Amino acid sequence: RSKKDQPLSLVAGLEKNILHSCIKRFEATLLGPGPIIMPLCDAIKNPELKHNIRRNILEQLTQKYEELFNIIMDPKNGYDSPNTMFKYTPALVHDMISV
Repeated sequence: RSKKDQPLSLVAGLEKNILHSCIKRFEATLLGPGPIIMPLCDAIKNPELKHNIRRNILEQLTQKYEELFNIIMDPKNGYDSPNTMFKYTPALVHDMISV
């Protein structure tokens, strides 16, 4: 919520067209053709630790996707046809990343 307690859709920089573009990039990063590049994580030599860290990072990214999804879908935030802004549901993103 902004200081003026106006819907997020009216806040500069959070207009539907801007968010839609950002969501598309976020989805492409999460579900693109290759793995998400994590240079610091990839430098870890212990395979089990590397796997656990990558899994934790991906879990955090899916949680942020879900938070964004819920914020935009909230009618109080004033987005017209918010379901058109997302290609995937949070549950589907989680399932696709977990494979």
